[in-house]
Amino acid sequence: MKDHLRERQLAKAIGFTLIEVMLVIAVVGILALVTVPKYQAMTTEYHLQSSADLLAGQLRYAKQLAMDRRQNIAVGLTAHTVQVFQILNPPGQFDPLGQAQTFATGVEFSGASNAWLNQNLAFTYVYFDYRGFTQTNPAGTTAVFTLMAPAGGQRVQVNLEAGTGNVTVSWP
Repeated sequence: MKDHLRERQLAKAIGFTLIEVMLVIAVVGILALVTVPKYQAMTTEYHLQSSADLLAGQLRYAKQLAMDRRQNIAVGLTAHTVQVFQILNPPGQFDPLGQAQTFATGVEFSGASNAWLNQNLAFTYVYFDYRGFTQTNPAGTTAVFTLMAPAGGQRVQVNLEAGTGNVTVSWP
């Protein structure tokens, strides 16, 4: 008889009470409130970094291509893409080399200082001459490209040094 009562008590003890379940839900909710904004900020920074790396890589690629082919090679930017072009004769004519590369989700090119603006094709560009030297506007200045994540207001700059074509990424 004692065994029967004991089994009955154990059967009642299996499971969770409503208070225990509500407590667990509250703890999970508090953890979510704390971690979600940090995760979103981290994701935004990752997207900016990957887009800056993409732009820096395309600039380095264009410099190497200009020296290899001994031709003027340009890098053009629109709000959401970057692309490498061969500059044809007459000047101002561009032939795309490969596909346009798209920046990460939520990142856009917000402007450049000391770069050329092609009104006909609606993109901003810099170019490398056949020796791999940077050609900026005005000559001899460092071109600064700014990428921005409008949602978080964060930005990153990709700097292209005048003459040498050295590319660096900086966080203002």
